[in-house]
Amino acid sequence: MITLRPLLAALVLGFAPLPLQAETFGDRVMAPGVLAELTEGASLTFRHSRALPEAAADAPPPKGGYRRMRAEPGQEIRLSAMSEGRLTLAHDGRPMAEFPAASPHPILLMFLENVMRVTAQETGGNPHYIRNRMRQTLGAADLSEDRLLIAPFEGDPNRHRYGEFADLVIDIRWQQGDPGQLTLLSATLPDAPERYSEILTSEPETR
Repeated sequence: MITLRPLLAALVLGFAPLPLQAETFGDRVMAPGVLAELTEGASLTFRHSRALPEAAADAPPPKGGYRRMRAEPGQEIRLSAMSEGRLTLAHDGRPMAEFPAASPHPILLMFLENVMRVTAQETGGNPHYIRNRMRQTLGAADLSEDRLLIAPFEGDPNRHRYGEFADLVIDIRWQQGDPGQLTLLSATLPDAPERYSEILTSEPETR
């Protein structure tokens, strides 16, 4: 099993929304310890799919040193509560990473990082700029009781550089009153979903 605490710290710092309103997305949904009360043996299960055209064999590697992302139809992602305040993340039954229960929601962090990497890969954009843009948009977004809907590149002065990804829409939903119970994480190109979509849908779980 890979323990990703250094990476986790980078993700938390990278995606922590800016404090632009009384209660932000970070305060409610991305807050550290949102899953701290998940009992040992309980799990959260998601069905993950990513639509993405396969890159040509001679395609240049993505910027920023990231591995190239690929399409992933129908993968199971499971987050389980273990002893001693640990959360383990598994992909189709294969252990991927371990997180402290005091961290922000690992599924949410994984989703946002995937969206950033694919956007950088497909547009050639700077990963740090894309992550900052997403962070700023998350911090400024109006927050309802159970949903956040943002278009990260709307109003961006560099929007013209992102092609179809300029219209990227991110939709995050959770159970009202329980932000740890994410129900949907979706990133799509509204006019070209076959070009890119990244969707995690919750399945029945035990808590």
